[in-house]
Amino acid sequence: MSSKLIIGCSSCMEELSNTKGVSFNSNGTMSLPFQIQTSYSESDLTILFLNHYKCPFCNNTLEFTPLMMKVITKLFKKPYHLEFKNDLIEISTNGPSMTIPLNAGTSSIKSLLCSSGVKLENADEHLPSNQEVNDIYNLFSEFDSKSWNIRIESAYTDKAYVSSNGLWFNGI
Repeated sequence: MSSKLIIGCSSCMEELSNTKGVSFNSNGTMSLPFQIQTSYSESDLTILFLNHYKCPFCNNTLEFTPLMMKVITKLFKKPYHLEFKNDLIEISTNGPSMTIPLNAGTSSIKSLLCSSGVKLENADEHLPSNQEVNDIYNLFSEFDSKSWNIRIESAYTDKAYVSSNGLWFNGI
């Protein structure tokens, strides 16, 4: 398995879910009547950088900046999955998974968790480093998360990506 960058247009996803309906599949992600997101491997990133991403449905364009390329390339090799959506950053590791608001403005996940009253034993081995957190925030600042859903599924973690925003048991 290789790491993947998955991009989707929020307005098209919302339009499709409103007109055709959605369900949630077994890994907790929304299941639409047909695929609306595009997946890219590491070898595709150069072409994506040169041509940018264009939604195949509405033709909105997500411009890939040099900073985005640099950070995404680094994050492809990290032992956690990331999802950027609606001013939230979801980090899914082999250990704990968490969702961080964009306005949290911290350079340390551990300090954010501690300030929320969460104490984790041996958390450092699972959490992104302070530099990685800065990289994640820099990437997040390069695009409008209300317009675009971006997910990085890492091949460097044993745990498959499971969205914490979805329902796992279809309607239960």
